[in-house]
Formats: sequence, structure tokens, C-alpha cells
Amino acid sequence: MGEFNNSQKRYLLSVLSEINHHLEIIELLLQEKTPLFHPLRADLAPAERTGLHAFIGTLRAEILAMSNDFNLHQCEQPLSVRWSIASHLEFAGVELQELTRSKLAGYGALDDNAYRSLRLQIDRVQQMLALQSGKLSPTSPGNKS
Repeated sequence: MGEFNNSQKRYLLSVLSEINHHLEIIELLLQEKTPLFHPLRADLAPAERTGLHAFIGTLRAEILAMSNDFNLHQCEQPLSVRWSIASHLEFAGVELQELTRSKLAGYGALDDNAYRSLRLQIDRVQQMLALQSGKLSPTSPGNKS
């Protein structure tokens, strides 16, 4: 088996971490706790729920084996909390950016006034995300890392 450099290892580790994050969300859904924005319909049979829990365990074992096989836990530098939070904030901004007029119109007739109001709110939230992400930037003044 070959070897990855530290930057490649950190990238691979971040991908595996993201997969694990999705698994954590699935586990929360399996608990049927109502999330902030969506009511849940309990439409999984007990056997399906059990099967999904088993699948999550198997998948976690596989990504842990991948991490161990490539010594990802021994990256030269630990994952930066600052960078990770900034990345999540930037990703949230990209998600909002994708709420375009044409994309929403693809779901049916679009009320122009509703879209203008939405756009103002999206712009405000994107500015908040960008400002906070900028504060976390490695080059921002006051950053001690």
C-alpha cells in the first residue's frame, strides 16, 4: 500500500469526518426527534431501523479502517477548529447562494415580491456568514493561531 502526504491525509480525514457527520444526522433521524424545520413522519418499520443502525456501524468500521490503514490519525498537524468552522460557514453561504430565482421557479410560478423579500434576507444572512468566516480566517487580525 502506498503513502499519502500530510496535506492529502488531512483532506482525506476531513472527507471521512464529513461522512461521519452525515451518519450522525441519520442517527438523529432514527431517534425521530423533531428537527428545527421539518416535522418527521415515523415511516420506518422496526426492522428497517435496526438494519440502518447495523449499516451505520458497518460503515463506521470501514471508514475507521481506512483511517487506520493510511495513518490518518497521525497527520503532521491536527485539524484546525478555526478552519473547520470557517469552512462550514462558507458552505452554508454557498447553500444560500444556490437559492436562485431560476431554481425556485423550477418548482412552480414564482411570486416576484416573495423572491425579492427572500433575496434581502438571504443577502443579510450571507453577509453575517461571510463576516464570521472572515473573523476566523488565518489571516484575520487578532488570530492567535
